Amino acid sequence: FFFVCIFVLYQRFRLLSRYFQLMQHWCPKEVEDWLISTDDTCALVDSVIAATWPTAKHVRILIVGVGYTKLAVALRTKSQRYVPIVSDVDADALRYQKLLIKSSGLQEDIKVVALDLLDISVTLDPVDIILDKSTLDALIRLQGPQLAKKAAKQAMRRLLAPDGLYLNLTMFIPESKRIFSSDRQRCLMCELEYTQHRKSRSGRPTVKTQWAAVYIVASSPETFNSLNGRVLAMGTYTLPLQDARKVPSYALKPGAGFY
Repeated sequence: FFFVCIFVLYQRFRLLSRYFQLMQHWCPKEVEDWLISTDDTCALVDSVIAATWPTAKHVRILIVGVGYTKLAVALRTKSQRYVPIVSDVDADALRYQKLLIKSSGLQEDIKVVALDLLDISVTLDPVDIILDKSTLDALIRLQGPQLAKKAAKQAMRRLLAPDGLYLNLTMFIPESKRIFSSDRQRCLMCELEYTQHRKSRSGRPTVKTQWAAVYIVASSPETFNSLNGRVLAMGTYTLPLQDARKVPSYALKPGAGFY
């Protein structure tokens, strides 16, 4: 029995190692999109804002772990109402963002800040949305779920406006639910089987389909109620939101499938 257990653990370790090798190949530095495309992410932000602050003149959006995406530029280009703030702990990623923003002529419209979610020292005016596209996934993988939970709670407490929301796109579905549904947080969610088409490093068209989830944690009851039961639009996808606390864990899709 002992040797059987060792063999099973070894096979699991090999599977995990192979998965993250493939994940790194799928998302190298030069690839701008990860998990959900930039266009679909912008469409989701549109839908969320239309449901919560349809008449707001300005909506401040803090993108955490922005990496090498063009998300901030795409959001600002889409609407002058959107005031993106890009942040990352990686200096190379921030240099890339500054070059990208300057080349787009938006250096007066998009702020770039160094931000470590595990040790927030930056001072910012409160934001309406914290946009997290798999940044928490990285923390769950590298630092563990408890530190990831601490980072998310600290970001919401220190950076969000009183009626703001934390918008999380994740492939670690059960793990993120445990983080956001704890401590009686007001959390909504929707799962989707997402398919992304893009070219590989060699230029060959590729298709990737996997389960993902959208979590929305609301700071206030009013924001929560404005979204609860809503059906959001995200490109060709429709996202019916429901109270995450009422979704049983056994009904969740595995997402990344290993944790």
